[in-house]
Amino acid sequence: LTTLLPECGGYDVVGINNFDAGFRLAAHLSEVGARRICFLKKKGERSVSCIDRIHGIQSFLGTRRFSTDRNVLEAAADDSRAIGRYLRQRRPDAFICGNDTMAARLLVTLRKLGVKVPDELMTVIWNAVPLTDGENIIELSAAGRVSSACWTKK
Repeated sequence: LTTLLPECGGYDVVGINNFDAGFRLAAHLSEVGARRICFLKKKGERSVSCIDRIHGIQSFLGTRRFSTDRNVLEAAADDSRAIGRYLRQRRPDAFICGNDTMAARLLVTLRKLGVKVPDELMTVIWNAVPLTDGENIIELSAAGRVSSACWTKK
């Protein structure tokens, strides 16, 4: 998709359809058994891409009559208290993060909390780029038809 956006100085901008990407990622997670799919975003995050991804996820969940009640967690991905509390209260079986850096940080937090990924909680990323958790390079590889790496049950 190429679009001319006035706020970009009249330059061509190439981007993805974030609504469709969110919808497809939620569909993939559903296909492998997820029913309580949640979205992790930074507090105060208001980017169009993030909001569109959330709307895509919620649209899919609505088509399957899955709950969308409180399925967006606004927290830092390394906030183990907030993540742990959310896991205990909402019991999600899958997380979609706002971006790949958050996904990498979430994986580290889940490891610290003793959560087994993907057995207890599945997650996905967007771009499959190598990321670091501060100590280790986390190699992420693309899987599935939506160009995202997935830690999902087989």
